[in-house]
Amino acid sequence: MKKNRIRATVSFIVEHLAAESYDALQELDYSQELPSGYIKHAVIEYGGRVTLAPTASAYKVDVIRHADITDKIFVDVRLWFDGQESDMWLQCAFHTDKTLNGLYRFSITDLDVL
Repeated sequence: MKKNRIRATVSFIVEHLAAESYDALQELDYSQELPSGYIKHAVIEYGGRVTLAPTASAYKVDVIRHADITDKIFVDVRLWFDGQESDMWLQCAFHTDKTLNGLYRFSITDLDVL
C-alpha cells in the first residue's frame, strides 16, 4: 500500500464527483456496487456541490485494513462541499493488487453522513 497512490486515487474519484461525472465514475468502478443514480442522488440530497479540497493532503482519509483480506483496503474520505469540509463521507474499497494508470482500482461502497 502506497500513501501517494491512495491520495491520487482519492483525488481522482473526488474530481469526478465535483465534475458530476457520475456515469463515467461508475464505469471506472471495479465492482460497480452502487449505481451512478444512487451516487448522484446522495450528493443532491446532501445539498450543495462537491468541491475539491485546497490540497490533496487536506482530505481526511481513514484507511482500514482487515487481517483476513489481503488484496483490499477500505478507505473513508471526508468530502468537501461548496469549499468547506462536510460531514459526508465517501466509502471505498481499493484493490491493492490491481492498478490502472498508476491508481488503485476502486469500488465505491457508500456515501454517508457520519
